Amino acid sequence: MSNTKRGRISFEADGDGHELALTTNAMCRYQDKGGETLIDGMAALQTNPNDVVRLRRIFWAALQGDYSEDEAGELIDTLTFAKAFELLTEAVAAAFPSQDKASGKSKTAKTQAAKPSTPAA
Repeated sequence: MSNTKRGRISFEADGDGHELALTTNAMCRYQDKGGETLIDGMAALQTNPNDVVRLRRIFWAALQGDYSEDEAGELIDTLTFAKAFELLTEAVAAAFPSQDKASGKSKTAKTQAAKPSTPAA
C-alpha cells in the first residue's frame, strides 16, 4: 500500500508494519554509504538485479525508522528479493512523480517506464 502524496510505501514483514520513503535524507544516506546516487544505484539494479549488496543498501536507506543494514537484510529475507525490488520500484515512483503535460495531472515514473526486470528469488 502506498501513500504517494507523501511518497511513502507501506508493507508488512514478520507481522509488523514498515515503511519505505525515498526522502532527501534517505538519498543522502544511500549516497554516503554507497558512493553513488540513489538513481544510479537503482539504474545499476535494473542492469544487475542480483546485486544483493546494492539492493540491501538502497532498501536500508529507504526504511523509515532506526534499522541497521543487517536488519534491512533480514526484512528482505522475509519478503524475498523480488518483493523487496518491487517495493523499491514503487518507492521510486512515489518519490519522483512527473507531470502529465496534457492533463496537468501528476503521473508516477512507474507508469511511464517499462517494468524493470526483477531479481531471482
